[in-house]
Amino acid sequence: MCVTNEQIDWEDIVSLYNTIKSLYALCEETDPELNTNLQPLNEFRAALDHLMRIVGIEKTDGYNEKNAVDEAKRLRSHLRRALFDICDMISINYRTKIIDVLEDYEVEEINSAIPTYYSKIRPRIEEISEGIAVLRTEKRFNSSVEEETAVDEYPKIIEELKGYYKTISKAIPSLIEIKKKNKKKRQDAFIFQKVIPIGAIVVAIVIAIIGWIIP
Repeated sequence: MCVTNEQIDWEDIVSLYNTIKSLYALCEETDPELNTNLQPLNEFRAALDHLMRIVGIEKTDGYNEKNAVDEAKRLRSHLRRALFDICDMISINYRTKIIDVLEDYEVEEINSAIPTYYSKIRPRIEEISEGIAVLRTEKRFNSSVEEETAVDEYPKIIEELKGYYKTISKAIPSLIEIKKKNKKKRQDAFIFQKVIPIGAIVVAIVIAIIGWIIP
């Protein structure tokens, strides 16, 4: 006797696993030092253990449906934990990357290159940070229904952060150009405010000396 889809939702489990695999690859890609996040690997290993127990239960003569279903629940629980751990890391990576990209630019420069940054993107990122804290609380302490909501919502949040990072990354050439222009303006202003007046004073002194020497 085999465990049927009515007893264990294998389609849902496989879908969750595929989502986690994609997120894990993204996590490695966004890690500044390309480090491997080991905690999800531990969750994968535990999930595999429960999967093999289900296989073992299916293949034994003393098949027990309840045991198989319980193992499937534990399997999915480990996959959920892996998803949360991975999403936590990706969200940190993206927020850190955004800060790193913009840290060398003035507010006016950022506003010129990314007009929606201070009005939309930055406030939304702050909301996301608060939302992530809520999701972590829900998945640790609240009901399974709320945890399932977190499983669905967290990958969407990651996609949103990814979109904001892409928007900011595309603006880097504009940011560089604006910064160069502003630097030139400051240099020009310095010349007109400091160098030229000094030069005028020197010229005036020279003329005065010449006038004193040559009556």
